[in-house]
Amino acid sequence: MTEVRTFLQKANNETRVGVSKFTEVSVRVFNTCVIKVSEEECRAAFSDDPHAPVTKCVDVVVKPVTAQINTGSVSSNLLALVRSNKPRFYEQLPRPLIVLNPRFWLDQDQRYGTAAVGGISTNLLELPALWKDRISPTPGTQLRLDLDGRKSLNEPFYRAAANLALSNTRSFRSIETFGFVADFDVRREPHGSGTLFANAARAGAKALLKFRAGPVTQLGLGAGYRQASHRYLNQVGTTLEHASEHAFETRAVVDGHWAGAFLRGAVWFDSASPDKNLGDYYRLAMLSGFSREFALRGPGCRIQNERCVFPEKNAPAIGVEAMFGVGHAWGNVPEYARFFGGNSSGNFLHDGMEMATLTDAPAGPLIRSFGRNVAGARNTPTTMRGGTAYWNFNLTVSLPVAKWSGPLIPPIVVTGDKTDCGKCSSLKDSLKNQVREGRNIYLDATAYQQLTDRQRQDLQLDPQAGLTDEEKERLRKADAALEENKRKLQPEADRIWQQITPMVNYVADHANLYAIKPIVMFDAASVSLPDLPDQQTRLAFGGGLQLNVVFAKFELGYLRTIRRLPGDQRGNFVVRMVFEKFF
Repeated sequence: MTEVRTFLQKANNETRVGVSKFTEVSVRVFNTCVIKVSEEECRAAFSDDPHAPVTKCVDVVVKPVTAQINTGSVSSNLLALVRSNKPRFYEQLPRPLIVLNPRFWLDQDQRYGTAAVGGISTNLLELPALWKDRISPTPGTQLRLDLDGRKSLNEPFYRAAANLALSNTRSFRSIETFGFVADFDVRREPHGSGTLFANAARAGAKALLKFRAGPVTQLGLGAGYRQASHRYLNQVGTTLEHASEHAFETRAVVDGHWAGAFLRGAVWFDSASPDKNLGDYYRLAMLSGFSREFALRGPGCRIQNERCVFPEKNAPAIGVEAMFGVGHAWGNVPEYARFFGGNSSGNFLHDGMEMATLTDAPAGPLIRSFGRNVAGARNTPTTMRGGTAYWNFNLTVSLPVAKWSGPLIPPIVVTGDKTDCGKCSSLKDSLKNQVREGRNIYLDATAYQQLTDRQRQDLQLDPQAGLTDEEKERLRKADAALEENKRKLQPEADRIWQQITPMVNYVADHANLYAIKPIVMFDAASVSLPDLPDQQTRLAFGGGLQLNVVFAKFELGYLRTIRRLPGDQRGNFVVRMVFEKFF
């Protein structure tokens, strides 16, 4: 075992920790095992050896375990296509699948019905290179095209959108992304007891800022101009409002990490001017929330039959998600621009900065026991109106069941002691240790790469070999240049490891290959309108099941409206898929 460990420590060609400019981190850990071979097998195996007979030999088994994690796009970790025994398995994928990144999903909503959801996303500047399996010459600059569509299979509702964004990304920089965006969408969706037809064209700018230290990790900013047309119909199809408008809209979304919880807050504001002398109106909305897995104390290492034994299951964890939102509109607010509550097709806490969930202002409060955009201010049991103010509170709690889970990283013993658990370590510990040690490796390697060829040659001078004064001075200057490069790189290294460490720790300690958890859900929401006072708060309560697959969560549940207004829906089934957030 000593010989094996010594060899692995000196194997410089084996990368233990790697970080790419595309926010990917890879960790490689070696698990070694030495098996004593019987004397008979040794004699047979080395019968042709000139030093025969050989009577003492061992089999050495070295198992490399690699974890490659995309810290920039958490959803990319759901299917690790590189986990194949074929080194070039990527080439065997259909080329359109690689280039267009298609996605498909089914969604269910009581008012919207069962909907087929799909889309594609590609970088137009990389299309020729991707099609030929080559590296893009300009990886930092992107001209990204996103096409998304949603069509109800049993209702006449739909939405289609096209987004074109030109941006420049510089990973691990303060201003990581800056660019310009243009998009167009057309939709027919529920709006209270009626239907809203709308199409809108937008043009604007966006920026994503990253922070090196502190609880705030990133800030997304956006501003732009919107030209839109709206037509609002009542239940029988009569047009109540038909207007075009131009508007200016802004948004800010901030992400943070505090006490092991992921935090997100957002604010949206728009100012619109409809035609036909309808008058200007303004809308302001704010939404905040947090998500955290509260790990419970579980069994630790124990000594059994003179060997270390680690628990087969990860420590149980209670998942908590909570959100609070408010909104207000003032001026001559048309009915098509007022607030209606209901279920949401997006996931505010888990969607990426580019998703419509964050770029578009909320249509109203989130209350999942209703279909989308149908919970307004009640006028009569059969009709309602949109509100000019709202608030909502939402809580989701997932409960662990140890028997219904399996860890992603198995509890393999790497080092052990016959009597002391404090000297035992598992594969989980090795993964985390490799990442911690990788910071110094990254500093040394990157600082060395930034030296000149002459400085690299000077560093190979041996101070014990009787150097001349001129050679000693060259070695001193090369060492000083290396240390200066490391000093300059240290803030960047600190920031990189601050981003990747939470995810690697989660993979090692908490990620499950599968886990089935019961969930409990509670919603409270209110939509108000000055013309219709005494709109009581709606309350909803329900439960369901959550299936965790590594980073992904699939949820299915039902919420019952336990306090409602006359004519309100009694309940609604909800389905969603989300991805864990770490920073």
